[in-house]
Amino acid sequence: MNNYNHLKNLCWLIFLCISSILFLKNCKQDDIQSECSCESEALTTIPETCNLIGRLSFKSENAEDPFFNNHYWITFIEHNCSNCVHHMIICNHEILTEKCKEVRKLSEDEFIQIKFSGHLKEICNDIFTTENITYKHITLTSIELVTEDGPIHRPAS
Repeated sequence: MNNYNHLKNLCWLIFLCISSILFLKNCKQDDIQSECSCESEALTTIPETCNLIGRLSFKSENAEDPFFNNHYWITFIEHNCSNCVHHMIICNHEILTEKCKEVRKLSEDEFIQIKFSGHLKEICNDIFTTENITYKHITLTSIELVTEDGPIHRPAS
């Protein structure tokens, strides 16, 4: 009977250890996600008063580059630094108007100019590039078309 109690206690201890490890591992993953996802705290806010003009596009499925496929993107190029490019993956695409959502129908070399504001957030699986190119999530607070003329073609690189 004594061996049975000892074995029972040992099994209970092993179960508690495994449960604790799994619990802590899940907590750690939740902490990481909360620091770098659409649900994370904002790193900074782009207010409407900045009047930033960016390029709205849609990144379709791409086997060669699977980074955030099937998402709406905003690209902003700084005026005094043509190499300073900020890519933002939109978290709350439901804010987009039907006219903005038409960017899905455009080719990869076309975009729509928009004025936007929102909250920038960290990306969990960031791409490491030069310091002049950034990738962030954005939760939009406003977005509007700059031109009603239709899509604009990106210049060939």
